[in-house]
Amino acid sequence: MTTAPDNEATDDPKHESDDGEWEPTPGEILILVGKWLRHRLGITEEKPKWTEAATAALTLCVAIAAFWSAWIFQGQLTVARKTMEAQTRPWVGNGKVEVKETTFLVYPDNPIQARTQFDFVVDIPIKNVGNSPALHVGTGVNGTMTEQIAAPSTMDRMMQIACGLADGNAKIVGDMLFPNSPYTTTEWPANIGLPFTQPTEVHRAWIAICIAYSGTPSNQQLHHTKLWMASWPFNGNPTEIRRTTQPRVVYYSLPITQWGVVRTEAD
Repeated sequence: MTTAPDNEATDDPKHESDDGEWEPTPGEILILVGKWLRHRLGITEEKPKWTEAATAALTLCVAIAAFWSAWIFQGQLTVARKTMEAQTRPWVGNGKVEVKETTFLVYPDNPIQARTQFDFVVDIPIKNVGNSPALHVGTGVNGTMTEQIAAPSTMDRMMQIACGLADGNAKIVGDMLFPNSPYTTTEWPANIGLPFTQPTEVHRAWIAICIAYSGTPSNQQLHHTKLWMASWPFNGNPTEIRRTTQPRVVYYSLPITQWGVVRTEAD
């Protein structure tokens, strides 16, 4: 029977001192300390709870990022669609509008007919500057007169009435304008009435012009070009032209020197 040499390693990982006692290595000491700490602090071998919270937070961030990306993409699609429609639809604009044949009519006697009336004719040059034909084109005009110089509070109401007239004309008759065709001038006779007011007390006239049109044959969706105009403040008093007796009406010429555009809109 043979014996192992004194310098041959044995299978026992424990290290013994010269007196036969076990001496742990530094690595074994660290392992023992770690086990002792886990025992004292109650730490188990299971996955720490903070990792679960971190995973949930990361999942939420990914979901928010995906939702945000989808929202941005949808917005880009909407902008692209509107841009395409704007580039392919008709756009009807107007040239220089002329207001002519302006006359004051005053009905001074009959209580039913007692009023001050402003008669005029508007020449409205219109043109399609878009890329497709404008169908069911119609116009409407409305207005008012004021004693003050400032704009009246009924400006939007004036345009609402004018566009109502334009919509009705567009759906009943309606013209067609081809892209980049020459200007077409529409002549619109109109009148503005007020309760009886002395002609010398009226200082300004206001006109709302609306052009309605469609890009589809069905005219289900009408577009509008809107134009508000105002006379310059009257320079002087109206001059009597003539008068009639049945009914009694006094006609005056208006001291209007110029008209100007005060506001425009299009949809």
